[in-house]
Amino acid sequence: MIFGTGSDTIRIASLGELHCPVCEKDRTFTLYLHYEYLHALVIFAAVNDKEYVETCDICSYGESIDEQTVIAEHGKPPIPFMRRFGCLIYVVVVVMLIVAGLMTGVLSPE
Repeated sequence: MIFGTGSDTIRIASLGELHCPVCEKDRTFTLYLHYEYLHALVIFAAVNDKEYVETCDICSYGESIDEQTVIAEHGKPPIPFMRRFGCLIYVVVVVMLIVAGLMTGVLSPE
């Protein structure tokens, strides 16, 4: 497939014990980043949606967390380079091929 979509979930950190409203007890929670991306030729991708969720390790209940808060406490998310900047790399490669074609005379500007 030339174009498509995908998603992935990355564990960011353990948050320790917090009160879970579903379990009605203190449970261990983990912070996850769930993101969706668009891709071309599978390797050239760009993230189009991110959500940080603190999730109960027992019942999987989760609540969304503000991105700026997470970045301030845990730093930038470890999204793979080609999923974060892959589409930009694709554009650069295409422009380089066009410039190389123009310089070698394969593509004429006429």
